[in-house]
Amino acid sequence: MADKTYEILAPAGGRATLSAALSGGADAVYFGLKEFNARLRADNFTLDELADLMAELHQYGRRGYLTLNTLLFDDELKHLAAIMPKIARSAVDALIVTDLGLISFLRHEYPELTLHASTQMTTTTATGCAYLENLGIKRAILARELTLAEIANIHKESPLELEAFVHGAQCISYSGQCQMSQFLCGRSANRGLCAQPCRAAYSFNQGGPEKKRPYLLSPHDLEALKLLPEMLKAGVSSFKIEGRLKSPAYVYMVTSTYVRALKAALGSAPPITDEDAEALKFVYNRAPGPGYLKGVNHAALVSGTISSFQGLTIGELLGIEPHALYVAAKAGAQNSRLYKLKAGDGLAIGCPGGAVNYDEWAQGGRLYNMESCHYKGIEALKLTIGPDRLNPAKFKTGLVVYKNYDNDLAKELEKALKRRPQIFSPYILAVSLIVDGLKAGLNWQLAGADGRPLADFKQDLSEAIDPNSAVSAEILAKYLGRLGETLFRLGPVTLSQGGRAVAALPLALPPSKLNNLRREASAYFAPFCRQIPQNQAAKEFSWPAMELIAPPPTSLSVLLRTGEQVKTLLAAPVVSKLDIIYLDLLGRELADLLPLIKAAGRHFGLALPYIELPGDTLFEEILSYRPPALLVRTLGEIQKLKDYPGLLIGDSSLNATNSPAAAHLLAAGLSRYTPGWELLDSGVALPGERSSRLEQLIYTHRPLMVTRHCLLAAGSGRENCQTCPNKEPNRAPFKLWPADKKPPMLVKTICGKYSVIYSPKAETFAKRPGPGFYRLEFLQESGAELLQVIDNYLKM
Repeated sequence: MADKTYEILAPAGGRATLSAALSGGADAVYFGLKEFNARLRADNFTLDELADLMAELHQYGRRGYLTLNTLLFDDELKHLAAIMPKIARSAVDALIVTDLGLISFLRHEYPELTLHASTQMTTTTATGCAYLENLGIKRAILARELTLAEIANIHKESPLELEAFVHGAQCISYSGQCQMSQFLCGRSANRGLCAQPCRAAYSFNQGGPEKKRPYLLSPHDLEALKLLPEMLKAGVSSFKIEGRLKSPAYVYMVTSTYVRALKAALGSAPPITDEDAEALKFVYNRAPGPGYLKGVNHAALVSGTISSFQGLTIGELLGIEPHALYVAAKAGAQNSRLYKLKAGDGLAIGCPGGAVNYDEWAQGGRLYNMESCHYKGIEALKLTIGPDRLNPAKFKTGLVVYKNYDNDLAKELEKALKRRPQIFSPYILAVSLIVDGLKAGLNWQLAGADGRPLADFKQDLSEAIDPNSAVSAEILAKYLGRLGETLFRLGPVTLSQGGRAVAALPLALPPSKLNNLRREASAYFAPFCRQIPQNQAAKEFSWPAMELIAPPPTSLSVLLRTGEQVKTLLAAPVVSKLDIIYLDLLGRELADLLPLIKAAGRHFGLALPYIELPGDTLFEEILSYRPPALLVRTLGEIQKLKDYPGLLIGDSSLNATNSPAAAHLLAAGLSRYTPGWELLDSGVALPGERSSRLEQLIYTHRPLMVTRHCLLAAGSGRENCQTCPNKEPNRAPFKLWPADKKPPMLVKTICGKYSVIYSPKAETFAKRPGPGFYRLEFLQESGAELLQVIDNYLKM
């Protein structure tokens, strides 16, 4: 593994966390500008800061990746094109991108820039990586839902660099496939404004959130500290830490711990200990675990009891007074440095449901005093905290007590955050001091770390010749080598007189003179160290051509998800007025219904999976029916269908929100495309949208989330689908109730594959359709409701 570059990639949400990441030893950081990035609530950086920021990172020998990972509209693409020259001149090491239109523009106009595909692109297979490779992408940031075995499968078949998350918050939805924040709060997760509705309370029951398990969509945080050796073996080269909205203490502590863990995995440091992992629980965590890396375990991924920060479990609550807690300590806890309680430490009580919710409960505080005692005959600790911090009426015995702040550790972190990282000196200065008769000179040569000469600089020292003085190579190295916080390090120092090497020369060069010579040379060479791409001219944004064909007067298709809907429609006269009947079905039900459609002479299409994983067979199962049309939902599916003879219609999950993205999809082989949800919500029209290359949704149940997590399995305590006795390929949707009594969302589970959470009611996006292709999508509407909706739209 020694010949490959591995990195710990840390978040930099602003100046303070950037400093923490550098102090923690991160090999690279990722950060965003104040626009076009998926964490707009972070402090972020301005465009004017970018060049200096990259110079600083390179000064410390670190890499910097700029996130341009949001979906863009046409006017935003034009604006981004106008500022791209400044970004290109900043020497940024890579751009993290999501939008297909932006990628197309960058590949054409800035081919010298390195591109990494954001996790927002939902990359889950080697075929998805192959599509990215054809786009000119160098690295795929994989979906968090992949197991180690699945990552290894991708690495075996793809030459792309692979980046995977190793620590921090996890999304319950596949990134790039979440519409819940946009739907519920009007804030798009795909455009940097996620409101985190997954952390709210939900229930399977109409009566409100379940008292014991209210947080059904809130996964535990990820912690893969001890899995780095297995991840290396699986092919991961970049280990990513989540947290651009986290504190500097979190960034420093997590980064420095993972830096040591990676060195240990590579055999250059001692192994990571249990205490190293436990210490991370004092910076933000939601009871961390391995996520999906070790395999699918629905019950372990989402316990339903956690939505916010916990800390270390120190014991069980026995009793409570206004100023004190009586706690039965966790067995062996006091033998660990981290578990020991001291004045100044922080405590919190698990709220009903198990989570710590400071906004609502605020139960806990700093420890004033601790003493051993007996409480109702049980050995206990009496923990005295600040006045008026506890409300005995709110709590009962048996709740968990957490230590969520370690005063000593906090002081250590405070000191660590003040330490400056070590300067990296990639440039070598070779020095030759020459005396030839009455002339003397100091010759400098600048070379890169690879030894390649970059520049020369000469200083005349003839006036310093003094037969009564002497300067040696050691003296020169001592003063000229004080390069401090520069990018330089001193290389060979040679002395010669009359063409012969000598040990000393007759020159009067006091320390002050040598210091001035060094400063003058450093200033001269400084501009040569900023290897900035000289792409100076602003690119005029030109819209890619989209092949348009004459639209039909108005063509209406429908997507059906139940056998009743199919049979009702086939028996109704209105079926003759429809273009394509799409079926979003699988298994025996699909096999039974297709002969009925063919017998009726109807044009049909099949919907491909929202997600494909290594080893899945859903794609092949659907393709075995050789449907005349396919509704395509992933980039990997496009890659597989390059030579497919039927119609290929891109679904909204492909996230086409601008004209270049639409043009790209059409050039990739799609017959038509469906606009992304953000574009539908905005009401913005694309050029040529009335052509028949666009198929617009006008009635649909929006897929709010696509998740690998199965709520049914987790709700019944089952680890995975192998332990589920009720596996059905076309399970009827069940209801998921928000705590605020809003209408229930509908959840459809594709057993063993993924689940889709749909909007409670169908949405409409066109009141009076003009010429073009349109699609109505049904979920669980009855046959009568189906015919009524179709009739309403045909009358328009």
